[in-house]
Formats: sequence, C-alpha cells, structure tokens
Amino acid sequence: MTDPTTGKTEQRRFQVRLSHDPIHIYISGINVNGDDASFYVSTYYPDAMPAQCRVDVSEDRKHYTSYSQQTASGIRDFLRTIKTNRYGVAKVSDLQLVTPGDDGSSNTRGYQLVFDVHDKNGATVSYDEEFWSGSDQSIEVTTDKALR
Repeated sequence: MTDPTTGKTEQRRFQVRLSHDPIHIYISGINVNGDDASFYVSTYYPDAMPAQCRVDVSEDRKHYTSYSQQTASGIRDFLRTIKTNRYGVAKVSDLQLVTPGDDGSSNTRGYQLVFDVHDKNGATVSYDEEFWSGSDQSIEVTTDKALR
C-alpha cells in the first residue's frame, strides 16, 4: 500500500479464508438407543458466523449394515425437518432410524444420515454423516437446563 501524500509504501498482510461450501454443518454427540438417535446439529457460515437454517434429515439406505457388508440401494428415507436457532444450533432427539435390525451375524450397525441445509438467502449444502452403533453399554446424561 502506498500513501499518495507522502509516497511512503508499507506492506500489509492479511488472511482470506476460502471455503467450498456456503454453509458448514457439524454433527456432534451422536447417541443411538435401539432405533432412535439423538445428536446436535450446528450450522455456520465460512466466516464463523452462526447460520439460522432449515435442515432436512434423511437416512441413506446405501449404508453399512455391518463392518463386512454394504448395501447399494441408494434409497433415501426422509426422517425429519429441523431448524437451527439464531446461534446455528439444534438438538435432535428420538430420531427414528429406518435401518433394519441386525441379522445376527454382528451386533454392529452402520447408519448414513444425509443433511440438506437451506438458509433464508437461498444457500444450500448437502452433508453426509456416517456412524456406527454397536454397543448397548452406554449411559446418556441429559439435563433440562444449561450447565454453568
């Protein structure tokens, strides 16, 4: 940068964050109890500002039913529409999964959820989250109020 009045030139450096997607979606705290799943969804713009969005959740049947087997139907089953709040966060509870039960060969099941995200400005993004459920020996602790 050169100041036109003094002719003095100074170098300035700055960072620019580039992103492929207009909205970033994060899934955390996945807990599966039987055929029900609970988790948190958070949506942000690339500049880290929260994104208030509508999120359509589907289960993709092209999932892993066990570590050794993958089905290839590619059929998506719509499960629920959720909305993130002004902080870009939503809690999903008791989401009924469509994946059929185990065939007895393994007590581990795989799921693939598809999240189609839309904001009020028309930006959209689709995100897949794959997770495994294989342990019935877990404890979930929840509260009705925020912890401080």
